Amino acid sequence: MGTATVLIFVRCIYRAIEMSQGWSGALARNQDTFLIFESIFVWLAGVVLLVFHPGFAYVYMRQLNTRLRDSGGPMIDGVELEEGRGNVKGGLSSQSSS
Repeated sequence: MGTATVLIFVRCIYRAIEMSQGWSGALARNQDTFLIFESIFVWLAGVVLLVFHPGFAYVYMRQLNTRLRDSGGPMIDGVELEEGRGNVKGGLSSQSSS
C-alpha cells in the first residue's frame, strides 16, 4: 500500500508543478510526460493495490486476535470477535440501544 501511495504522491507533485507553470507551460503541453505521470503511475498504483490488497492484513489481524484471546493474552484494541465469523460481538445495534 505504501508503494501505491508513493506513486500517487509523485503524480500529485507532478500535477502541482505542471499547474504552477499554467496551462501554457512546458509540462502542460508535453503529452509524453502527461501520459507517464497521469496514466502509467495511476495504473501501476492500481495494480499494486490489486496484487497486495490491504484486506489481507485484516485477515491476519483477526487470526492473531483469536489466538491471543484463546491463549488468555491481551487482545488487540480490546476487540472480542465472534467465533468463526470475524464480527465484533454484540455489533453496533447492541451498543446504540443502551
